[in-house]
Amino acid sequence: MLGCRFDPGEAAGHVVRATGADGIQHAGLSEYPQKILDLPSQPGHNTAAKFLLKTLLKRTTLRNRKYVSYVTLRTWSKTIKEHQLGALQIVKVDPDPEFVKAVADEIAQHVRRFFGAPRIGCVVAVPCGHSRRDDCLSVQIARMVADILSVSYVAAFECAPLPGSSHPIKSQYFRAPKLVAELTGDTVLLVDDVATSGRHIETAVNVLREKVSHVTAISWIGAN
Repeated sequence: MLGCRFDPGEAAGHVVRATGADGIQHAGLSEYPQKILDLPSQPGHNTAAKFLLKTLLKRTTLRNRKYVSYVTLRTWSKTIKEHQLGALQIVKVDPDPEFVKAVADEIAQHVRRFFGAPRIGCVVAVPCGHSRRDDCLSVQIARMVADILSVSYVAAFECAPLPGSSHPIKSQYFRAPKLVAELTGDTVLLVDDVATSGRHIETAVNVLREKVSHVTAISWIGAN
């Protein structure tokens, strides 16, 4: 269920041939326009990261899943969603620090504007799973958001690598996350990189609510 939207924006609808960390050029992505490659220099930004920052639509949306509300800041461009998904997969293999910083800056700016940073006791990431690493993109973004807001980051959830699809509806391995750390303060900021159905956020919020008074949840990308 979608709620109110703020500051809708559009982005250029171009696609890119992106090269992963393994040096292999991924198929299905076409040439990137030179005017976008000539964006102001940002050290470490690769082509896939630039593509996502340039083309994901800026659309701040309040969403609800059952009794959990969360905010998303960007969404897919329908005409090039397949290419954006491909670029995101490349970025997730080895997230570039400058890309992580750019995403975290967007999230932190929204938190300051709509929630107020002083209210946040600590920042927690939606747990890693199908990425099969304990420093997945959501964790790296959450840590950076905590640094920017000058609050604590807490590795609150167990990282349990899972096989199969990361989509909670398609994955037979999906389960509620396990809390493994003490939380700081009465208000937790829960951060995710992508919220497709919102189920990962919903289950994480419900676990956190057993320990703290308030949970504010935010994801960089939300469904169309």
